[in-house]
Amino acid sequence: MMSKLEAAASGVLLAIVFHLFVATCALAASGGSDLAGDVPILFRNLGGDLRSGPLSGSPPVIEVFKGSELVGYAFSTRAVTKSVGYSSKPLDIHVGLRTDGHIAGAKLVAHEEPILVIGIKPEDLEAFVRGLVDLDIRQQLTSQHRPRSGPAHVAGATVSSTIIKDAVLRSARAVAYSRSLFGSPKRHVTVDRTSFEPRTWPELVASQAISGRELRRGEVSRVLARAEAEPDANFIELFAALLSPTMIGQNLLGAQEYERIMARLPLDGHAILIAARGLYSFKGVEWRQTGLFDRIQLVQGNHTLRLKREMYENVEKLALSGAPELREIGVFLLPGDFGLDPTQPWRIELIVGGGSGSVHGSAVFPLGRAQNVVPFDGFHRAVVPEVLKS
Repeated sequence: MMSKLEAAASGVLLAIVFHLFVATCALAASGGSDLAGDVPILFRNLGGDLRSGPLSGSPPVIEVFKGSELVGYAFSTRAVTKSVGYSSKPLDIHVGLRTDGHIAGAKLVAHEEPILVIGIKPEDLEAFVRGLVDLDIRQQLTSQHRPRSGPAHVAGATVSSTIIKDAVLRSARAVAYSRSLFGSPKRHVTVDRTSFEPRTWPELVASQAISGRELRRGEVSRVLARAEAEPDANFIELFAALLSPTMIGQNLLGAQEYERIMARLPLDGHAILIAARGLYSFKGVEWRQTGLFDRIQLVQGNHTLRLKREMYENVEKLALSGAPELREIGVFLLPGDFGLDPTQPWRIELIVGGGSGSVHGSAVFPLGRAQNVVPFDGFHRAVVPEVLKS
């Protein structure tokens, strides 16, 4: 027989589980919340005399006017980028974006994060979301000051707080790109940062979104004038991709990790992925002491970028299906002062035989260069690297 204490404890547990189920269902159901009805809330700081148009365009937004002047856009992060939470379940935030590139307001309308349902007071979460007002979408999150009002994150839910902020930033940028909020591109070819459809590794390779080349030991030995007992054996198979296009980056990293990486970049920033398998490591070990990756570099025109530790983020596993078993994967966030123009030729170079940050006495193998564009099923075109034939 169950004791009174056990029965009481069981009742408390059932009550908690029931509360979690009811609260989660209520939040999930609120995903149908009326975006148009939230416009006055999202743009409350602009005062009255607001009017809004219909939900339209791709991605879908509501244009918001003050009198006859367009002052911003209202949108759902779920509708724009299919945002997901820490549990990889749907996350939806209604956002107001001003035409000056700052967040006018944000309202969490749907999530299924148990940590938020059980451990966080509603007023704490509301204060955090309100604190996203005035976030500048042109800057990376790490360079911005704490919010004027509200906490920088929700105590006890730092990861979920970051995911919410990243979802707002990425969706707002997608809207800004699609509406040419900061002016029309000067070039006819631009990186597509909004279009997405699921792709497998073979599909991205076939479309040349992923660049790759295999080097055999004999090829490297001939260049270095060394003897090699197994010339046909694999030395390294190296892959590279520009992550900035959503079609490439989100497929490779997954939605949540892609949002996190993009949030660390300014509006027009770029990141690349380099991955490899085989005997030779493109990372080496000296970078841990020197801070410089002495076996890899990025070249465009007369400019060479030596990749550094502060640019680097390790990736354990790629998100898409069909990827080969890779020995190492790294993401590099490119500094703005390098000024990579992905619409112009660029390449990754592998350095073999040097050391201590020097390329002298080394063999340098170019492993990729950029072609113009690769179309994705009639969407905007994305700039991607091309395999360099040996």
